[in-house]
Amino acid sequence: MELTKRVAGLTVLLIDMQYGFLGHSEDRKIIPHQIAILKFCKQTNTPTILIEYGAGFLGKTICPLLSIAEKIPAYRYVQKSQDCAFSAPMLEDLLKEFETSKILLMGVRADLCIYKTAQQAIMRGYEVLTSSNLISGYKFNEEKIIDWYQKNTTYRSEEACQ
Repeated sequence: MELTKRVAGLTVLLIDMQYGFLGHSEDRKIIPHQIAILKFCKQTNTPTILIEYGAGFLGKTICPLLSIAEKIPAYRYVQKSQDCAFSAPMLEDLLKEFETSKILLMGVRADLCIYKTAQQAIMRGYEVLTSSNLISGYKFNEEKIIDWYQKNTTYRSEEACQ
């Protein structure tokens, strides 16, 4: 298969799509959209960083995503110890290695892990992109968090994507 040209400066972060985080059917609705993005990353060799929380008690990233991500030539794995993905020191090094200027966020716990990662990415000067089709998991202040994404990131709602 011939690779299509990479979107300049784009790196995809797939965060916390582990079995232990995917207890709600609402969270699973984003998986087909994430698969489509990962297939795009494979076709374009877009850097993709899979980020998992903790030392295994939440399980690994679900197989439908992991099996595609591992085939992306510019795939890397990072384990974080706190909610924010930037708690893993190697994340910043990988983003520099990939000459990243834009980060596309996908994953669960949009109100915590994705949110904190987005905040830190913006503070570090990255442009953050995401969509309601790519992130899920609002246990706290859903309306307030979605409003924050709309004001501070390039955010697409499900309605805008149709």
